[in-house]
Amino acid sequence: MKKTLYIILSSCLFINCTSKENEIPDTPKNSEQVKNTANYAFNLASEPEFQVGANLGINYFNDITVGVLNYNSSNIKLITSAGVETITIEGSDLKNMTSTSSLLKPSVVDNNTNKNAIDYNYIGLGQIIKAKDNKIYGLYHGEWHDGTILPGNVPGFFASIGLSISNDGGKTFSKSSTAVIPNIYDKNYNNGYADGGYGEPSLTFNSDSTAVYSYFVDHNRTGKGVNICMAKFNVSSTGTPDFGNCFFLDESNNFTQTLFALNK
Repeated sequence: MKKTLYIILSSCLFINCTSKENEIPDTPKNSEQVKNTANYAFNLASEPEFQVGANLGINYFNDITVGVLNYNSSNIKLITSAGVETITIEGSDLKNMTSTSSLLKPSVVDNNTNKNAIDYNYIGLGQIIKAKDNKIYGLYHGEWHDGTILPGNVPGFFASIGLSISNDGGKTFSKSSTAVIPNIYDKNYNNGYADGGYGEPSLTFNSDSTAVYSYFVDHNRTGKGVNICMAKFNVSSTGTPDFGNCFFLDESNNFTQTLFALNK
């Protein structure tokens, strides 16, 4: 689940765009504010790709998103994963990233006694959102490795999606010990392949900030191979996302809490 991160210089890097220059954008507070929110265009540049943080010896990143903790004219701070842990990368601009630090480590490192932890062997946090409660939320990709090997010598895994929360502006993040997007299968399910479970999550608010949508990958392989799926979490009137109740998008484009094989 790791690959070298290359970024094309374009505005599409920034997952949550804002007219403010120095922080993660706040969510719109009402429908009128949504109407007044500026529109942004994403322009793909033709400039050659380059590896962000190559000078820091960072080679492996998660397959999905990059979180933006800070972006202004003199500082960029990103969240992604390298090796088996979640890290931050910081610098003056994308071509001058000068420091990196560990943010979240897999449970095999910080709690080796919990061998059933969903992030026992790997934890990758990327895209993040800031809610009206001033907390920063992210969904992480956790892995339990079963000893098999995928092409490219990548460890075989059962993936789960957990929740990370920061109460201090992104300096530290907590992590849930259980999955917030439940799966009808567990790590003991043998689908005949070296990958399984749900992983590679991204998340965003809907247009009026009454719900958080998550897009993720289903590796269960129960009929249609590996697919992209969608889940929803409602947001309370105070602006706090309810990650305790997950709704799946079914084949009729309705959200349901009924667990089912998403690939069928």
